[in-house]
Amino acid sequence: DKVLGDKIGSQINTGGGAYFGGPVSAGGNVIGRDQVVTEGVAAGDLEVLFAPLLALVAEQASSENRAAAVQQVQDLKAEVAKREQADDSQIATIVDGLVALVPKAVGAVVSTFAMPILSGIAGPATKFVLNRLQRK
Repeated sequence: DKVLGDKIGSQINTGGGAYFGGPVSAGGNVIGRDQVVTEGVAAGDLEVLFAPLLALVAEQASSENRAAAVQQVQDLKAEVAKREQADDSQIATIVDGLVALVPKAVGAVVSTFAMPILSGIAGPATKFVLNRLQRK
């Protein structure tokens, strides 16, 4: 408690440099020193992250597979854009199909999902497919 003029008040030290005085109520998540909240992957970030993979696919895919392979990259980007609601088995299926169309894309696919911003989106099925591709 703390004497504030003619009143006695209380002050809560959060340890992170933020101080609250008087009655405090909050709902939901309160962001502070020990919690960091991010919004996920922004659409512009996805374009940058998938650009090398898209360029490699466009360059390395055979002429008969190019359109389908580019569509696979677009489908993969669209599924990843769903963030936490992304279907892991769908991502794994797309990755598997993409590498079947463009075998030289294995390294680029694995590198794309190795980036910290995407590694959290990859679930067990996607990680299984990525590990299997790396061993080939």
